[in-house]
Amino acid sequence: YFTELRTHQQLGYVVAGFSSSSNGFCALGTLIQSQSHGALDCFERSHKFLTTHLSEMKTSLTQEDVDAVKESIVTELTQAPNSLNEREGRFTVMAGNYHGDFDFFDKLAKCVENISLPDLQCFIDENLKLQDSLVLLYNGIDSPKSGVPEGFDVIGDYQEILNTWTRVHPYKKS
Repeated sequence: YFTELRTHQQLGYVVAGFSSSSNGFCALGTLIQSQSHGALDCFERSHKFLTTHLSEMKTSLTQEDVDAVKESIVTELTQAPNSLNEREGRFTVMAGNYHGDFDFFDKLAKCVENISLPDLQCFIDENLKLQDSLVLLYNGIDSPKSGVPEGFDVIGDYQEILNTWTRVHPYKKS
């Protein structure tokens, strides 16, 4: 993402892709800060990259690729903290982000171990179709002066959008 959009297309100085989870929602987040391209142009280029990359990934991935990534993720999830600071950080995340589920990382590691290539391909088909599920949050210093970016509408109540996302299932500790 970074290499293509920042280095090759030179969209802006800050270009990032990241995973995010909050309030029971997991998401792929992207960030582009640009003084040379408008919000709609950045959105369209990002969308094109993601949809193209996911299509290519779906057809080119092998089970060996999936296994290598799974092994790396499981190792990271199950590795014991190396310091008191790392341990405190992990407990803080489990207490805050995962509602006090202190077995969360172990459970997640077991789920990751069970992922297969067909599972991942199905996930791409069902959950990563980006056509109607993207929302751009535009909140710059100049946003009150510049108005709404071309091609976007103001969202007055984001809860209305959340209610339309039928595939989103918040979690909570039972």
